[in-house]
Amino acid sequence: MAANDDQRRVVELIGLVASCARRLAGQDYRTREDAGIERIFGEHYDAFMKVSGDEKTAEKTRAQIIANYVAWRKVYIRGLI
Repeated sequence: MAANDDQRRVVELIGLVASCARRLAGQDYRTREDAGIERIFGEHYDAFMKVSGDEKTAEKTRAQIIANYVAWRKVYIRGLI
């Protein structure tokens, strides 16, 4: 049986209270931004943090993504080719 809207809201509120309790107890030092990023990236959060924490790796990854896109779309970039 699927949960109705009220039941889902209760579960979300319980999760929010638990999160606030951890933060107040000093067990969660994340910012709201970090918590939001974790919610967006889900299971890929650790990989994202690993890449974004190392500026050289992040720049290399961005450059590779751009190169892949340029090659895929056959984009001509003046002055680079």
